[in-house]
Amino acid sequence: MYTQNKMAFKKLNLGFLRFPGGEEYDPAAVIREYSVNVSSVVDLEKLEQVSVNVIGKAIGTKRGRLFLVEHITTANSSHFMLKPIRPGETVLPAAIGKANQGENSKPASVAVKEYRLEASSPLVAYFLQARQPLEQREIESAQRFRELTAEERRWLAALEMDVYVPIFSKSGWIGLLTLGGKLASNGFAEQDLVLLGTLADLAAVALENARLVNGLAQANRGLKQAQQDIEQANVRLREMDELKSSFLSVITHEMRTPLANMAFSMQIMQMYGDTNFLPEQREQLDQIGANLATARRMIDN
Repeated sequence: MYTQNKMAFKKLNLGFLRFPGGEEYDPAAVIREYSVNVSSVVDLEKLEQVSVNVIGKAIGTKRGRLFLVEHITTANSSHFMLKPIRPGETVLPAAIGKANQGENSKPASVAVKEYRLEASSPLVAYFLQARQPLEQREIESAQRFRELTAEERRWLAALEMDVYVPIFSKSGWIGLLTLGGKLASNGFAEQDLVLLGTLADLAAVALENARLVNGLAQANRGLKQAQQDIEQANVRLREMDELKSSFLSVITHEMRTPLANMAFSMQIMQMYGDTNFLPEQREQLDQIGANLATARRMIDN
């Protein structure tokens, strides 16, 4: 359908491309600008912003969003999760320039949410097979997309995008760049789509790096949270230990008092009543005294 990516640079070296309305851009310059801007990007939000801004200024799109794509397989199903870089926020407007000219330049206020695409979806089949940008108008007219579910069509309509650009790496389908608000009414030229495919190839490395850094950052936050939980647990253990010590101190004090009184009474009995006790009684008194001494040692310990 479209020129393969390996031919992209050859076609894009033809010089300036011109919009029907008279605007023109240099694809090679766009590629250089995009390559320079994303070469050192390790932040997902920054990568999204650079992609939307550079492309918006070049080919005249007003808004866009970048989705991370994760392939999830289970014993009973296979699907792809499309996760926006900033879930819940509205679409990201392009930078001031050609993308924001005209009366209808205000970006739509559309909430962007995580979405699940089944592996059997025609959209998934297209992206995995063609690995090329897909226009919304083709989705609406091509026979291969007639089997889209009503839910999928509602999701696409809510995004209000004009073109969907898949991003692939060696590990597979990893991202989807969506762009909308095309100023030219007749949509995208073939050269525009070739340019988007080339930029997607450049974005793949940056996206992989950003995902890796983001994963490490999440792991680091998880370790910090675990450390905080351990510290809080240690604080609670110290508090419980202090409470235990205080409790034992009170209990031992309360136990020493009656034992001391009993030991004093035993001493009085042994001192003044020894001659009046039978041998069996003296033996019992001695045993009681020994038991009292044992109890006091246990309390002291």
